[in-house]
Amino acid sequence: MDESTTIRPKSPALLSQGYIDRVPVLQALTLEAVQIAAELGADVNAVNTDGRTALDAAKALRYDSVVKFLVQKGAKSGRPIRQEAPKEVSDK
Repeated sequence: MDESTTIRPKSPALLSQGYIDRVPVLQALTLEAVQIAAELGADVNAVNTDGRTALDAAKALRYDSVVKFLVQKGAKSGRPIRQEAPKEVSDK
């Protein structure tokens, strides 16, 4: 992967831990794992306990190569990720 595909985290904590150097490797390994799973017949639209799919996870991680592969295989997004802050729980 070249410099244009490297994701730049904004968190100073992630930058200080060398996370930025691992992102291309993690994305490549994830893509390989997803490709193997698909070749073995895994359902690209399977959902986790939250109703999210592999496509949702790849989008959240900004793994563009994984997103592209999953979309080519017919993957759909699962449950929409909430954008609003969670409501406070009252102690009533």
